[in-house]
Amino acid sequence: MREEELSKLFDRERLLRQQRMLRSHEFVATSREVLQDLERVGSQKPLGNLPIQTLLDLGEDPQVWVAKAQENGLLAKIYPRFLPGGRISGAIAIADPVALEHVLQKNDRVLELFNWPTDPQLFMDRVHQEQVSMGNPVYSIIAQAFADDQPIPLRYQIQQRVRTASARVGITIRRTA
Repeated sequence: MREEELSKLFDRERLLRQQRMLRSHEFVATSREVLQDLERVGSQKPLGNLPIQTLLDLGEDPQVWVAKAQENGLLAKIYPRFLPGGRISGAIAIADPVALEHVLQKNDRVLELFNWPTDPQLFMDRVHQEQVSMGNPVYSIIAQAFADDQPIPLRYQIQQRVRTASARVGITIRRTA
């Protein structure tokens, strides 16, 4: 999909969400908490991501986040997933290439043994294309990259963060297929 078509989808989704968005102090504080997964990316947190829908729900433009991250020398990419009815899902990922490369080099033997890339951009792409079971040794490397203290499957961890933050402000999160 071309960038301008993706931009139109984001604009439409953002407008729909802004029409329903709550404008309270609690919502603003909670949104800051949710956005920290992207804002904290750096030497202590090599990789972060959030669902596109979460950013749109918070009135944020995923493309602006990508541009800001890239201006600051970070890797950033949108991994869109298109749903029936013209809706968009997926995630945005931001990585500190130096910090992520350090994690990958420290674990290069395991990554090579399991045919995983040691290049930061390729690793970030693969993380967003494939779900890794907790029993797979690559899983702990992914957890290190996300700076997760207790590795919980990433998908569930993000869902829990969003549900917790959303519950505080009364937003209902519906499960999509």
